[in-house]
Amino acid sequence: MLWPTTSPGTLAIAMILALLLATAPAWAQPQVVPPQPLVDVPQPPPCVPVPRPARNVADHPHGELFQPTGNPDRDFALMMRAHHQEGVDMANLEIANGKSTKLKAIARRIVKDQQQEIAELDKWTARHNLRLSRAK
Repeated sequence: MLWPTTSPGTLAIAMILALLLATAPAWAQPQVVPPQPLVDVPQPPPCVPVPRPARNVADHPHGELFQPTGNPDRDFALMMRAHHQEGVDMANLEIANGKSTKLKAIARRIVKDQQQEIAELDKWTARHNLRLSRAK
């Protein structure tokens, strides 16, 4: 007999405890479960430029028709000019009708800056014989 002072039942319990303690690292580790959203929330698409369809003449306040050509310089110059003109028009509305002196000051600065940029874009487009076609 290995342990004369130990009863067979005590020896069996000690062996079971030893076996459990030997395997404890495997079953005693806490299980990490990633949190699950309460509802399925659609993920936004990655930020990539999406081509916009050509503007319809009726949808554009200046009656301008723009058909992208795929030439980045031409398309940028013509679209940016139209964009700046819209900014000038909006700023002029603020100057004429707005109540905030702060916003009117911003609007005056926008008119000055954007008209200057429109002039630069007009020079570039004239040198390259480009113009935005107008609706009839």
